[in-house]
This record gives sequence, C-alpha cells and structure tokens, in this order.
Amino acid sequence: MKTFLLLAALAAAPPHETLPSAPGTDLPPACSEAAGAMRSAYGADSGKDTFFHQALDAADRCVQQGGGVPGLIIRGEAHFGLNQFDLALADLDDALKREPFSGIARFDRGLIYLQAKNYQGAVDDFTAAIEVNPADLDSRFERGWTWLLLNQPDKALPDLSAVIEKYPSYEPALRLRGLVYASKGQWDEAIADDSAAIAADATDDDAFFNRGLAYAGAGRHKEAIADFDIVLSRSPGDSRTLYERGRSKQSLKDIDGAIADFSASLKVKPDSAVYNDRGVAYEAKGDIEKALADYSAAITADPGDETAIRNRVTLLFNKRRFSEAIDDLSDLISRDAKDVAALRLRAFAYAQKGEPDLAIADYSAALALAPDDADTLFYRALTYTTKRDYVHALADLDAAIAHAPKNADALCWRARVRDAGNDSAGALNDFTACLAIDPQASAFNERGEIHERRGERDAARADYDKALSLDPTLAAPRRNRVHLTMLGGDYAAAIADLDILIVAAPKDPALYRLRAFSREMRGELDKAVADYSTALDIEPDATTRLYRGRAYSRLQRFDDALADFAAAVALKPDSVEAHIALAGAYDYRRDFAGALDQIGKAIALSPRDGRLLLMRAGIEREDGNDAAMQTDAKAGIDLLSADIARDPKAASGYYSRAQGYEILKRFGDAIADLGTALTLEPGNLAALKMRARLYGRNRQPDLALRDLASAIALAPGDSSLHVLRGDTLLANRDFTGAIAELDRAVALGDTTSGTLNDRCWARAVANVELPTALADCRKALSVSQRPAIIDSLAMVQFRMGQFADALASYDKALSINPKQPSSLYMRGLVKLRLGQTDAGKADIAAALALDPGIAGTFKDFGLSP
Repeated sequence: MKTFLLLAALAAAPPHETLPSAPGTDLPPACSEAAGAMRSAYGADSGKDTFFHQALDAADRCVQQGGGVPGLIIRGEAHFGLNQFDLALADLDDALKREPFSGIARFDRGLIYLQAKNYQGAVDDFTAAIEVNPADLDSRFERGWTWLLLNQPDKALPDLSAVIEKYPSYEPALRLRGLVYASKGQWDEAIADDSAAIAADATDDDAFFNRGLAYAGAGRHKEAIADFDIVLSRSPGDSRTLYERGRSKQSLKDIDGAIADFSASLKVKPDSAVYNDRGVAYEAKGDIEKALADYSAAITADPGDETAIRNRVTLLFNKRRFSEAIDDLSDLISRDAKDVAALRLRAFAYAQKGEPDLAIADYSAALALAPDDADTLFYRALTYTTKRDYVHALADLDAAIAHAPKNADALCWRARVRDAGNDSAGALNDFTACLAIDPQASAFNERGEIHERRGERDAARADYDKALSLDPTLAAPRRNRVHLTMLGGDYAAAIADLDILIVAAPKDPALYRLRAFSREMRGELDKAVADYSTALDIEPDATTRLYRGRAYSRLQRFDDALADFAAAVALKPDSVEAHIALAGAYDYRRDFAGALDQIGKAIALSPRDGRLLLMRAGIEREDGNDAAMQTDAKAGIDLLSADIARDPKAASGYYSRAQGYEILKRFGDAIADLGTALTLEPGNLAALKMRARLYGRNRQPDLALRDLASAIALAPGDSSLHVLRGDTLLANRDFTGAIAELDRAVALGDTTSGTLNDRCWARAVANVELPTALADCRKALSVSQRPAIIDSLAMVQFRMGQFADALASYDKALSINPKQPSSLYMRGLVKLRLGQTDAGKADIAAALALDPGIAGTFKDFGLSP
C-alpha cells in the first residue's frame, strides 16, 4: 500500500514520486511502532505474518491512544496483510467517514475490493483517489488493471499509458498494456509492449508468455513457439504454456507435436479446453475414436463446455450416431431453449433417423425464433418432401428463396418438388435458375430427365452431356445417355458409354444386357452373346436367357437358341414372352406341333391378348391350316379392335391389328392402321418399318422409301433399316442404290447371314463385283445352309461362268426346297448353257408353273433362255 510501498495485486507498484511521510511525531509512539513493523513485514523474505501481527498490535494501541485516521489506515493495512479483509474494510470505512477525501484510504480500500473481485467498487475508489490527487500513478495503474478485469480495455488503455509515459520501462504496466492491445486484436502494439517488458526484465516469464500469445494471435506461430519454449525451459511443467504451444503447433499442422503438448499439459492439470483441442487434433489425424473420447473428457471436466459438446455432435453426425447426437443437442437446448443452432442440428438428426415429425417440430421452433432464416426453411422443406407433403415443402422453399434468391440448392430442390407435383415447366425454370448460379452435374442430369420425359430428346442429350463434362464419374447421366442413344439408334455411342459404366460397376448384369442389345443391333452378335453370357453368370434370369436366345437365332445357332428359350420357360413358366420365343424356335425348325403348343400356353396365360392369336395364326399359315389361320386372325383382330375402342389413343393397338390384316393379306387396312399409329406416335420405328415393308409388297416403292428415310433419320444406326431400304431398292431394280444401302448395314456391324446373303444377291443380279459377292455368300453359308443363300451362291457362280458349280449349288438348294421357283428357273438356264436342253426346258416349265411371272423377274436381271 502507499504508506509502506505495498505491492499491487499482481504487479509491483511503480516508483513513487510522492509518498506520504512516516507518521508525524505528534502521533502516539505506537503509531510509529506499527509503521516500522509494516516496513519489516514488506521487506522480509519470510516470517511476514509475525511482523503483520506486531504491526496489528501496535496499530491497535495507536488507535486507542488517539492515532485517528492514520492509525485506522495502518491497522487496516495490517489486517489486509493478514488476509482479514472484512476487518481491513471496517477500519478503512471508518477512516473515510472521518476523512472522506483521504486518497490513501481510497487507494487501500480499492486494493481490497480488487482482491475481493468487487471490481466496480475498486474502480470507484481508485477514481476517487485520482480525483484527490491527479498525479497518483499508483491508482491509475491499479484502475487500469481493474478495467482490464472488467473487460473494458478501452478504459484501461489511457490509465496504463499515463503510467508508461512517466515510467517507460515499468515492466508491469507494459505487460498489462500489452494485454489490453491483445484483447483488442492490435497484435503489433501488444508485441511491442511485451518486448519492452522483456527488455526491462528478461526473467519475466509472464511477458514471454504474453508475447507468445500475441505472436500466435498475429499468425506468427514460429515466433510464438520460440517464446513458449523460453518459458518452458524455465518452467517445464507450466500447463498453460504447454497448451498454448500445442495450439501454435496445431496451427502449423504439426499435429503430433500439438498432441504431445496437449497431453503434457493434461498430465499437469486436466482441463476442458485442452481436452477439446486435443480432440480437434485427433480428429485432424482421422483418429475419430480418440477425438470422441477427448470431447467426452472435456464435457466431463466441464459439463457446460458448449464447444466440446458441439464438436462431439459433429463427430457423432459423421458416424451417423444420431441418437447420441440428439442427447447432446437436447442438453444444449435444455440450457438455452433459444439455441437456434442446436434446434436446427437436432432437427437434422431426427430427419436422418427417419423421424420427420420431430424434425419438423424442431425446425418450426427454430423458425419461431428466427423466422427469416432461409437455411432452416430450406431444411424443413426437405423434411416435408420425405413425407411427400409437397404443398408445405413448396411453401417453405418459396419463402427460403424469397429471403435468399441466389440459393442454388433451394432452387434445385424447388425444381424437384415442382417436378414431383407434375409441374415440369416450373421445374425446368427452377433448374435453369439453379444451374445459372451453380452448374451442378446432378442438376443437369435431373433437368435432362425432365426434358426426356417431355419428349425433348435433344435438350435431354445436351444436359446429360453437360453433366458428364462436369463429372465424368457420374453413372446416372451416363445411363440416361445410353437410354437416349439407344432410342435414337446410335448404338456405337451407347456401347462407348456402357464400356465406361461396366469398368466402374463390373458386377451389374443390367449393363451387360444393355451392351449386348446394342451390339446385337449393330450386328455384333458374337459379342452380344458374350455379354448376355456374362450377365447370366452374374444373375441367371429368364429375360436374359430370352435375349441371348434371340442372338443365337440370328447367328443361326438354333440349338443354342432353343436351349435358352426352354431354360427361360423353365425359369419363369408364367412368362408369356418366354413361351412366345420358344414357339418361334419350334416354328423355325418347322416343328409346328411344338410351336402351337407353346403359343397355346402363352394364350392360356393371357387369353385377351389379340396379338397372341395373330402369332398362332401365323404358325397355322405356315403349317398349311388355312381355316384355323383365318379363325385366329379374325379373333385376334376382334380383340385388338375392342382394345382400340377402349383406348383409341394407344398407337400399339393399331400397330398390332395391322399385323393381323397383313396375315389376311388386307394390305390396305394394314397400311391404314399403321398410318393411325404413326399419327399418334410419329417416332414409332416399328410402325414405320412395317409400313415401308407393306408398301413394298403393295408395289408402292416410293412410299416405302419415304417411310424408310424417316425411320433412318430417327435411328441412323439401325442396320435393319438399311437392309430393308436396300431390298426395296433392289426390288425396284436400283442395283447401285441397293448395294450402297447393304454396304452401310455391314459397315454398321451387321454381318448376319441374312444381310450378307442380301448383299451377295444384289451384286450377283447386278453382275458387278462378283468376287466380293462370292465372299459374302460363302461367309453366310459358313453360318447357315438355308436354300436362299445357296441359291445366291449359284447365281454368283452362274455370272462368273462357273456353270458346273452353279448346277451343283442349285441341285443342293432344290434338294432342301424343291418348289423354289427362282432356283428351278435358274437351274434350267444353267442346264441350257451346259447343253442339257430338254432338262433345262423342263426346269423352266416347272418354275413358270409355280410362278408365272418368274421369267419377267429374271429378264429384268438380263437373264433369259
């Protein structure tokens, strides 16, 4: 205290210019005795209490002997020295009643208030002391310190600066002002004051520690660590310095070093903040269990440590331990029902647990506290969508977007909600707005799906392309693009995408099935079979058996096809499609009984399906049972007509009925039905293809070619369309055009025996490129020995003047199908060339008997007897 150079609470008092003199001679001797004992107490290294007791005894006598205010002050100081604060306050209060303007009494009482943490009382007394003596630097110093303890650094600054201005090297004031600057984030000024304090006293560990904190605050962590190292070199077990050095190491990404320092600090003194920060370090290392343990230890050490609780909640969320996270969040909410962040997090946890009503309740509570919070509105909307409550979801999203118009996520989600509500136009607008702000691959994909559902294929394809340009690893847009390219007949593009998808998901049978189908459409039948086989190895199922069987059929591996169709029926006896396929296999083998048995089973499974009756009619026609064929065809047409009456807007009904009319050779009716089907569904490839074929049979080649041009524009990669156009041009005697179309089909990958045979025949009748034609026929024959292919080979041999070989080939073809007019007619010509006149004329006559127009057909090819 002032009278006896009492040190301040946490720092030595500055040098004093004006100190009160020792008690005067007019006071009782006991007063001087008390003052002497107080000096001895403050000057002693040990035994201070003895001197304080001596001072107290003398001070009592001083007061009793009329020492007045000075005696009360000295006795108050003696009580203070013995930590008897209430007695000290009583003496000083008494002194101030007698002498209200005693600066010394005000100062002394201020120190007692400071010690008792009555900071406002201390400030008031120090202020009063300064008013008595404006040059009282002791009171300014202590008031500066007290303002700092009251978290009012702006008020502390002028008091401490006044002391430093007078005493520039006064280390305690420098250190305290450094703390003031640090509390204001003025790191350079804090560092300067701490450095000046260190220059004044290089042994002051507090100054080194404070400067370390200031360096850390300024982001100069290497310098901070250097200061902390100095403190720890003198006090290795200083827990607070170990902790702060750990924090600086953590900032420098020295995670192991940080953990080591935190652990050393905790050995000295378990502390919630240190546990929490070590948990953060463990989390950075990916050691989640240790991080969780530390956050829990922090909470145990201080149940009110909200930072640790929130950190633990975050980890629990990451580990999807939502029930435990809810417990922590409920603890926070129980302490503060207005904790909006905790309410939102608990709502999210409830939503993740599949408890949407509890989630909505928490989001609503949060919105009651913060009604304009766009994020909370957004997440509540998402929760409503899980309940399919699109009305409330849309209302929340509208409000969220009104508060945050540039929130891309909210715009995208509103698009999804609108799409779910069948507002595709609104959904497209929102996706477009979302993507203008944040181009997201997934959003491009979703917008593409809407375009595709609306039939806007080009726009859909563009969006899938954009999605994949942003993220080539996304499977969804690539699968969607496969679907579009297959619909458009661009099977090469589909296969390229499927190759990528299969690398990423080699165990997905659906991908192999799609690639197999695409390869099949390109005529890559062996590759298609391999893909179907892989799909079956992964997942044996009836559908894939059917598809592989069809591929085998096109490869003319009919035994394999029959085995697959039979296996499909065995796997799925109630599959109409499987019975149809097996019926077709039997029909191809001309096992009409087997075919009729299987189609009969299909009809039993679906007796109201007119298409099945038409299929049976087709088999009966081949079996020569015209009456049964007529009955089934008419019954099938009747059923399909009833279907059309029920749903006149379904293109499929007209397409199927057209097949029935074709069986009955009512080509005009068939073409009319196909026209209706195409009016309802302009892009129906099957209908275009069938009508083109019927136009050809009806001797309307221009109309047939018009339909084929439309079909090829829709599906340029469909080789079968080019084959049909080639056959149509050939029938119209456009040999050059026919050969070009068949070449295109082969270039698209269609190397089936049928297409190779057609190309061989086209070149043979045109009498051009005969070696190429011969190669096509021989390749086709390596797969199938059908009479039509042998007949084509014979024509090539005839054109090449190989009459003996041609005769042998025609004999072979006729041994399989004795009533084939073209083979009989041409064998007759061969025999005439070989000089077998009578035999030749007999074959020609037999051919004309079967087909009176056959001579005209071959005359168009430049061939006559």
